[in-house]
Amino acid sequence: MSPQPPAHDAPAGTISVIVPSYNAARFLPEAIASVRAQTRPALELIVVDDCSSDGSLEVARALGATCLSASAHSGPSTARNIGLRAARGEIVAFLDADDYWEPTHLERTVGLLERYPTAGVAFGGVRQFTYPDDPADAGSIRQHHGAPIGTPGDIFWPLLHQNLLSQSAAVARRSVLLSVGGYDESMRFAEDYDLWLRVALRAHFVEAPGVTTNYRVHSAQSSRSAPRMAEGWWTARTHARALVAVSGSAQALERVDAMMRQAWEAELRGAWRSADRALLDTVLAQHDAIPGAARLLAHWERRVRRFWPVWAPAAFLWESLPRALRSALKAPGRLLRAGG
Repeated sequence: MSPQPPAHDAPAGTISVIVPSYNAARFLPEAIASVRAQTRPALELIVVDDCSSDGSLEVARALGATCLSASAHSGPSTARNIGLRAARGEIVAFLDADDYWEPTHLERTVGLLERYPTAGVAFGGVRQFTYPDDPADAGSIRQHHGAPIGTPGDIFWPLLHQNLLSQSAAVARRSVLLSVGGYDESMRFAEDYDLWLRVALRAHFVEAPGVTTNYRVHSAQSSRSAPRMAEGWWTARTHARALVAVSGSAQALERVDAMMRQAWEAELRGAWRSADRALLDTVLAQHDAIPGAARLLAHWERRVRRFWPVWAPAAFLWESLPRALRSALKAPGRLLRAGG
């Protein structure tokens, strides 16, 4: 992890927005416009360019952002840490360059941190859409309830099962992020999940109701690599387990191990349903990080050996059917489950 400076005495309620950018010139105007349109203004907008080759830095400067640059292309963790060290606000809000906020994002999330001093992180729901589709046309809405909405809570345990918040939807106290060392700069995938798990061991999280952030899905983003993201999730969980092993009780460590086994099996089932062999193999390969996983590993290895040759082509044929036909074929099963 990158060394961090001590927390400074920033004026209460001041906000620093940090936008890491790598070859995101086509998205930056919309992201920056959404920061400027906030009903609660930020103290500063910092764009950290990670050695882009598409003129991102020039675009950000032309739009009036404070611009910083990484010395070499190092990934989003390093870029965010550069912004975190430079930030002058009490609260930091990270916005990925290819996402954008609803106008009330800062008002609603930062307001929760002010209302609840024990909360270290606040976040809102996310509307996900595929670029270049019009986000007004569609978009799945994702809102997780790891803690009661509007009330701070300990979300470490549900967070250990799965990531409950998107990076661009979260705001945090700068002092809290510095206290855990900021982002792990050795991680290129799931680095935000790793940070949230470390923070969750120290502070409460609170969720704002409704959607505050728009998350754009496109082919250039690193999170599209499912196997690499899976590796990142397990690196983050392993880091969290090590912290609990040092500072927690034996009972807490046993609970962590049980949660990791549950999360591993859930991800194995998800990889199986997706018929993505690379993802399935990646999740299986994490068995060394899962205490007590030997029997479960043996079960899944037998399942893959016996049934994958049949399952994979069947799943491919299913996905090739028109969506309307798949929905019609699923309908009888849904009715039976509802009736049962």
